Amino acid sequence: RHKTKHQSKLPLVIPIVIYHGTRPFNVPRSLWDLFVEPDLAKEFMGGDYQLVDLYSMPDEAIKKKQHLGMLEYFMKYVYARDILNLWEEFLENFKSCLFLDKEKGYIYVRNFLWYTDSKIPEDKYPDLEKIIKEHFPKEDKEDLMRTVAQKYREEGKLEGKLEGKLEGKLEGKMEIAKSMLSKGYSIEDIVLITGLYPSDIQDLK
Repeated sequence: RHKTKHQSKLPLVIPIVIYHGTRPFNVPRSLWDLFVEPDLAKEFMGGDYQLVDLYSMPDEAIKKKQHLGMLEYFMKYVYARDILNLWEEFLENFKSCLFLDKEKGYIYVRNFLWYTDSKIPEDKYPDLEKIIKEHFPKEDKEDLMRTVAQKYREEGKLEGKLEGKLEGKLEGKMEIAKSMLSKGYSIEDIVLITGLYPSDIQDLK
């Protein structure tokens, strides 16, 4: 049978349960029957996955999402534009939404700063700091820069520079997930930001 380019890369997954208990195995053999609401589980997990195609989504539609739109906008352009110019555009476009992120402990802004820190050379830090100073209150901008960029330079901990970034070690991602859980974020949002599995985030609860 002819396979498309994408189909040929997908592995065949067959669920297998190996049981070695001493009592007769009497658990339902149907995967869906293992759920409290089988029909609801089948509806959510048995159909097509949800696709959020940021590249085909107009910027205006992303901006209307307000706080979630901050994440989608940054993800849409993070590889396509100079990252410092992206910061300028991002903060200008979402100026009215920054207070929403502040209520969540600047969870998105801090994540974007951690990511940016891994992508720009040392001599570009003054430019990033200037952008932050122009868009945040004094008490906030000092904290943001101290906890991200300046922290690494002042303490000289090069290994610490890898921790807590979006592409960092598992420990950093788990800390981000814990913080987001404490701020009331959904598991879906946490998965989008950290790349962790939903089961890993459930274990943190």
